[in-house]
Amino acid sequence: MSDRYNVAIYCRLSREDGDSAESSSISTQKEILTEYANNNNWNIYQIYVDDGYSGGNFNRPGFYKLIEDIEKGHIDILLTKDLSRLGRNYIQVGYYTEEYFPEHNVRYIAVNDNYDSTSDDNDFTPFKNIINQWYLKDISKKVKSAHVARMKKGLLPGGKCLPLFGYKCTENSQREIDEPAAKIVKLIFELYLKGMLIVDIKRYLYQNKINTPSYYFYLKYGHRASKWELAKEDEKYIWASSTLNAILYNEEYTGTLILQKKKTISYKTHKTIKSSIDEQYKYENKFEPIISKEDFQKVLSLKKVKTKSQVDIKDNILNNYIICGNCGKAMSLQIINKDNNPRNKSDVFYCRSNNCNKHITVRVKEIEHIVTNEIQTIIKAILSNEETLKSYIKEHRKKTDINTSKYESEIIRLTNRNNKLNILVQKLFESSVSGLIPVESFNKIMSSYKNELENNTQEISLLKQQINNINNIDYEKGLNNIVSFIRKHQYNQLDRDIIQCIIKKIIVSRDYQKQLQVEII
Repeated sequence: MSDRYNVAIYCRLSREDGDSAESSSISTQKEILTEYANNNNWNIYQIYVDDGYSGGNFNRPGFYKLIEDIEKGHIDILLTKDLSRLGRNYIQVGYYTEEYFPEHNVRYIAVNDNYDSTSDDNDFTPFKNIINQWYLKDISKKVKSAHVARMKKGLLPGGKCLPLFGYKCTENSQREIDEPAAKIVKLIFELYLKGMLIVDIKRYLYQNKINTPSYYFYLKYGHRASKWELAKEDEKYIWASSTLNAILYNEEYTGTLILQKKKTISYKTHKTIKSSIDEQYKYENKFEPIISKEDFQKVLSLKKVKTKSQVDIKDNILNNYIICGNCGKAMSLQIINKDNNPRNKSDVFYCRSNNCNKHITVRVKEIEHIVTNEIQTIIKAILSNEETLKSYIKEHRKKTDINTSKYESEIIRLTNRNNKLNILVQKLFESSVSGLIPVESFNKIMSSYKNELENNTQEISLLKQQINNINNIDYEKGLNNIVSFIRKHQYNQLDRDIIQCIIKKIIVSRDYQKQLQVEII
């Protein structure tokens, strides 16, 4: 180690959990922590910043980079302005301050809280972490209440958010029609009502160079500039099926306002789930409509009855093995007959995923020919390299033994953690009996300890099961069975058994010249 310690400065700010004061600004945090490091003659290795990220969880890019550098051994000391800058989830903060940082020889200092991990006077720290989390929870409740109050009045959400494509937001939280975008919405409805399929509408929009909503918002508001400034010319016209469906089946284009379509699972995470009808706030005739209610109902009716009558689904030995290289979904086997002429029938694998913007097609005979040749090549390779494969199996066995050791080490770590938790539970109980902490605080902390104990116990059980599974696998016997099976079937025609034995998946794509690309895994 050099004479000077390498210091990491970590700054976090989130309007969402109430960090709006100037004293908490990123620039202020940097100033305080830089001065602290310089006064101690420490070398500032790097300043890590998460501006606009909640302290409720640790899914933050700046923090991830900090952890990477800690893992590489670049950091000796970590500085934050206070404990809440590190995070507001007291269980996770406790893990980093009590376990992770000490294990990686990182000294942690929260300057304004007078917390130093090398000091023995840190007994109150867990309670500070709990208070930080309660503060975040309280702020979350207040923000949510404000949103609900606005929704009950039929007002759009406050703050900066993109408007519904086809509309623009006014200063008094209303919607006005945005003519250029509204024309595109009307066009999509017209094409669909004329009988076009989603894939046909996508092709039409691309050929006529109609901008996607994402690119339109970039031009109008600068949204996602980092993506579009580097995008290829034709990307702005490639519409996703999910985008078209979101427009076609959105009742708000009839002038109806629908609020709280989705809700956040917890204040600790930004993940959302779809709200039930009862949880939504719906106001009809709230804005000027882009689409009439009659046309919208026609679209809903078409959604129920519109089927691809030209397509007949059938079975094939390669079903569920052919994967679209563009979207990663399994391709469907179909008989396509566009003009009902028996001579024009063709068996194809076709990607029907709504999230795919290419909808790749490949003829069945073509892919069967490629797979047959590849399987024959693989069979010859296996039979002529049997001894080499046995050597590989032995090496693979060694690797699984390494994994087993990792699992066993993790079991020891979790077991030790449970032992620590049991001691903490005992101390907590003694503090409660002595009246050192309130009953409510005791119950919350005890609940968190019990949850962690249960989670660790379950994880230990799963790891032990994985070890048993590894120990019960006889790789040598498995290889002998495969070789014996292949010898028996090597001269047979392509069938499901040989495919199941050899192939995991077949990835199909096409290059920019529409040439077929096949990768057999």
